[in-house]
Amino acid sequence: MKELKTARDFFALAKESYKHGKYQLAIDAFNQSLALHEDWQSFQGLGSALYNTKQYQLAIDAFNQSLELHKDWQSYRGVGSALLKTQHYEPAIDAFNQSLALHEDWQSYQELGSALYNT
Repeated sequence: MKELKTARDFFALAKESYKHGKYQLAIDAFNQSLALHEDWQSFQGLGSALYNTKQYQLAIDAFNQSLELHKDWQSYRGVGSALLKTQHYEPAIDAFNQSLALHEDWQSYQELGSALYNT
């Protein structure tokens, strides 16, 4: 196995781990990647892995850090999903609307409906 040295190496390991459902390994690798180079995609991946391990507040933080670097619809949807899980419905609605303004997808519409229903 190749020695991991660069942020890109750790990012690749994180993506592969995430793809195989090894979320804790993905979290560790995303964090190592971010320690070497802050990148919006690494924050976004970290947020997704944290979400899948039910660490919703940490996921919100990671998605928000991703959005500070780059406005991406998937990061908005991710933060909206985590906000929905933590019963923060108004900010979740805002996040889903931001996501949908950039890219329309059924999951954002579905979760937007859930957030609206709960308000």
